[in-house]
Amino acid sequence: MMKNLVYLLCCACLLSCNNTPTPGTTTASGDSAVVAPATTASKDATWIAGFRTLRDAIYQHDKATVKTFFDFPVQLEMETLTEAAFDQRFDSIFSKHFVNTLLKVKSEELYSKGMYETVAFQDGSSLTYRMYASFNPADSTLTLNLDTDTIHLDENGEQMDGGEFNIIYEFVVHQGRLVFKRLVFAG
Repeated sequence: MMKNLVYLLCCACLLSCNNTPTPGTTTASGDSAVVAPATTASKDATWIAGFRTLRDAIYQHDKATVKTFFDFPVQLEMETLTEAAFDQRFDSIFSKHFVNTLLKVKSEELYSKGMYETVAFQDGSSLTYRMYASFNPADSTLTLNLDTDTIHLDENGEQMDGGEFNIIYEFVVHQGRLVFKRLVFAG
């Protein structure tokens, strides 16, 4: 009986030993132990796939797909937007300027750097616009900021600042899905 107990204790000790060397230690042969670091989960890429799908759907006017990124009704500044109202106002929510700049966002760079700025576009002689796209991993928020600048000339042809106006679209990753959070007007 005592022999069996000693045998079980020895087996338990051997099984509980960790045979993996720790970094900075030497092996019995005197070599330093090289231990590969534990692999960590790669960056969550669910939002970038959602961004690409959203971008393509907006460009193609695929309202059904775009609506999958919204939980209706949606609060837009001072009004509540229903699904039916969304269908009617699709082109004003996603203006030509928004679509032009959205198509220029390089998703790989947005994913790797967390931000991207498009080139400035001209619309006539007085309006320039661009998009600032960013992803904040701390709160899983994708921000698409359509920035417009208007320049006016006075009666002498001197340049006057016409003002800057931004429309900021915020989406949040919720349960692996990119979902519209809010629309903010600034300027």
